[in-house]
Amino acid sequence: MAAVALGYSLRLPQELQDSSRQLIESAAQEEHARAAAAASEERAAIARELHDSLGHHATVVSMHSDVVREAAASESSTVKDSAQIIKGTSQEMLTELRRTVQALRGANPSSARQIPSLDPGFLQTNIFEPLPVQVHADIQVVEQPPPAVQSAAHRILQESLTNVVRHSMADTASVTVLGSPSEVHLIITDPGPARAEPERTPGYGIAGMRERAEALGGSLRAASDGEGFTVEARLPIPSHEENS
Repeated sequence: MAAVALGYSLRLPQELQDSSRQLIESAAQEEHARAAAAASEERAAIARELHDSLGHHATVVSMHSDVVREAAASESSTVKDSAQIIKGTSQEMLTELRRTVQALRGANPSSARQIPSLDPGFLQTNIFEPLPVQVHADIQVVEQPPPAVQSAAHRILQESLTNVVRHSMADTASVTVLGSPSEVHLIITDPGPARAEPERTPGYGIAGMRERAEALGGSLRAASDGEGFTVEARLPIPSHEENS
């Protein structure tokens, strides 16, 4: 018994040391996995920002460049208006690119990026007016939701209307924004018909919008509706208990 006890007492410190080392290694691997997942999520978020924002501005520039080319011979006022939109949108593209580069370089995101708003005037100036389609908007938001919800809603509106310009023959679109204490409900529709396009590689617009909605615990539906197309998103607003 004494020999057994002696052997156990000599073996116990080594076992404890091995066990501690395994726990430390396991914790380090788990921390590394969490850091890699966080970095991957951040890269995906930056990719969505670039796609949604710069894609929208590039579409506006492209469409108004066509207007300038077609109207140059006869409609000087139209040319002037479109040229001004091209200039302003190009400046917004450069500003957004600089903000994204600042975020990638580790600058303070809160100071580098402008938080979008669901205020009707803000949406009219920043999304609706520059587009070469007439947007009929019904915006009923009593109080602004949290910044993350505002940002997601703003980008979904932006990307949906950009897709109308790119992929639909419609010259009008309808936007409904309904805000309540529990959620923001977005509906974006166009009457179509869809443009006849050559077969192309699917983009990331709808996938990016769905990721934004699901990241907040919401949902997004995007589907053809007869000749037209409808995007509908529901973005929940966290309760005060969840925020705290």
